[in-house]
Amino acid sequence: MFEANIISRMDSIIKNDNTAYDNLKILVAISGGVDSMVLADQLLSIKRQKNYELAFAHVNYQTRLDSNEVDKYCEEYSKFNNVQFHHKIVKYTKKEKSSFEAWARDVRYSFFNELCDKFGYHWILTAHHFDDQLETLFMRYQQGGDWITMLGIRNNYGRIKRVMLDIKKTEIESYASSKNLQWFFDSTNDDNRFLRNKIRNKILPKAKRKDTAIIQKLMDSHKDARKKLDYLKKKLAVSNKDIEFVSPSRINIYKEFILNFPDTEKKLIMKDSISKMNISISNDISGSHWRSLWHFIMSGSTGTVFDLCDEIRVYLDRSFFTLVLSEMPADKKTNILLDSENIWNKNRFTVENIDFENFPHSNERIFFILSRVKFEEGIFIRKWKSGDRIMLSPNENFKKVSELFIEYKIPLLNKNNYPIVVDKMDNILWIPGIRYGVLKDKIGSTQQENYKIKWNKI
Repeated sequence: MFEANIISRMDSIIKNDNTAYDNLKILVAISGGVDSMVLADQLLSIKRQKNYELAFAHVNYQTRLDSNEVDKYCEEYSKFNNVQFHHKIVKYTKKEKSSFEAWARDVRYSFFNELCDKFGYHWILTAHHFDDQLETLFMRYQQGGDWITMLGIRNNYGRIKRVMLDIKKTEIESYASSKNLQWFFDSTNDDNRFLRNKIRNKILPKAKRKDTAIIQKLMDSHKDARKKLDYLKKKLAVSNKDIEFVSPSRINIYKEFILNFPDTEKKLIMKDSISKMNISISNDISGSHWRSLWHFIMSGSTGTVFDLCDEIRVYLDRSFFTLVLSEMPADKKTNILLDSENIWNKNRFTVENIDFENFPHSNERIFFILSRVKFEEGIFIRKWKSGDRIMLSPNENFKKVSELFIEYKIPLLNKNNYPIVVDKMDNILWIPGIRYGVLKDKIGSTQQENYKIKWNKI
């Protein structure tokens, strides 16, 4: 019965995604806790019936005394079952802008999505179950959100799939006991300083005692929300020309289409569209920020930009707007390394030694010459930032990079992810394909003393 429930969920997702088990690559998130170890055991069992590939991924947050022991066990469990294992070790600091729970969630899903991009996994499976769903619905109910919030944890959201949402915690624990599975208890689950723990351990049990029908009420609200979602999806299917998936990182949505929906449904359309980019929009985006977006879409000027969140920017055109995945944070720099194929946002930078007497010339500005000393100090790639200026002559004649983008007809959508090459002090040395900056550097006389950095688009 337990296994049949999971298979049924997987079959439903397969049908909904119009795919097949053959050659399906599944990444399973394992924490070492009972829920994920039961899920892993089940998927290993089902794998004998279905033709798919498995991999396990674990994030070590270093929050527990046994964190490293759990990490090691997950690795050994994976090796024993001949499954590829990935792990990431991180540490939360007070410098983080968000709570530990929000930060950990972002770290976790960013890591999983990076693995999918690198290794070609199609699904990310997590061990969320019925009790997790109930806690989520109760929190949303208390917060008094719209009907969309009562959708709770989605079973099929982009790459993320949850196949145990119908299974209760008691069933999971009973299965683990019957199979004699090894798992670790997370002592941080007893720390009621975290909101979800407090809901699970104190508030929800008290609410159940006060109102014995509370679970049924929550599930009824959840079912009603699912019905509304299904109805909305049918409406969207009829209007599929109004949402254009241009690329994995770019979606066009026509203004006239989306502005006809109520605000709550606009938000759901946006979030569902963005999920196709394998990005999960945070529930922390405020209602006022969403309302500002609707006003921007309705009244903004063509060519203007709205930051929906860290990952998504909205570019306005005459009849539509474009959702663009912001692939590189503005403050993130990538060090150009000597013996490496330096890939940055669909750009490749390679480095080689060059003889002083055989310096090449490039009107297209596709390479850059500098001394070994300057290179070893650190040369970096980053994206353009508002206010960037490049020095064009030794007498400190500067020009705004944004003006050069206009001169070279760089589209608005491209300039925000255009590579800028800088030194360790963040001085702009080179805008590939556009302009060289003044380089206060002494070129050497031998091949070993100089480097050529070559750029090309991928």
